[in-house]
Amino acid sequence: MLDLNYVRENIDKVRAALQSRRFDLTALDAFAEADAERRRVIAESDQLNAQRNAASREIGNLMKEGKKEEAEARRAEVGNLKTRIAELDQLRAQTESRMQELLSGLPNIPHETVPIGEGESENVEVRRWGTAPEFGFNPKDHVDIGTELGILDLERASKIAAARFAILNGAGARMERALVSFMLDVHTREHRFDIGSLGPQRGDGLYNRKSRGPESHAFYRRTAGARGNPREFDLTEPYRIARRPTGYSGKPLR
Repeated sequence: MLDLNYVRENIDKVRAALQSRRFDLTALDAFAEADAERRRVIAESDQLNAQRNAASREIGNLMKEGKKEEAEARRAEVGNLKTRIAELDQLRAQTESRMQELLSGLPNIPHETVPIGEGESENVEVRRWGTAPEFGFNPKDHVDIGTELGILDLERASKIAAARFAILNGAGARMERALVSFMLDVHTREHRFDIGSLGPQRGDGLYNRKSRGPESHAFYRRTAGARGNPREFDLTEPYRIARRPTGYSGKPLR
């Protein structure tokens, strides 16, 4: 997710970068409008706070001078200021929440060295390593091979977790676990890098993660539910757990 301050301070640069990706700029324009509204709210709130502080000092002086009626009249004015300031604080919080929501829908901006093209046919080959193998037959895509072997199930995965997920069955699940173990062993043995898994997190803590934003439906909160049932999930709460069905051994996913 893009940094809020970076987008705010480099709005034109971000707009040009998103245009190069052929991205709809509606969300970015709405972000700019919300940022302008936020600045207006802060300016008004600061001005009213200054007035309230000055009025409070004036009330103290009036009380010392025995002018209670004037002091009470000023207190009423200060009360109105406090009410308006509270409204502005709420409006600011709503605006900042809206800005975060809009920001989470913006994709990463490409590096300035990335060529701009209409499609993948205009991609630039940076380097090539090794020699491409030649076959005496038409090689199959790994998806077709995995599906035919019964170790890959994309159709069922799309029903469980939408796009970009796959269910690995049998040997496929074992192969994934083996690859994960191999990677962890290499990093811990050769790079002295210990890896731990972080489970439940607050929703706002996920805003700096790539998985937060348009895919926020992939997170949910485990609640006690009816009669203390821990398997009920609340999609509205800010405490969420990543939903990642990585392996499937033929048993129902719970």
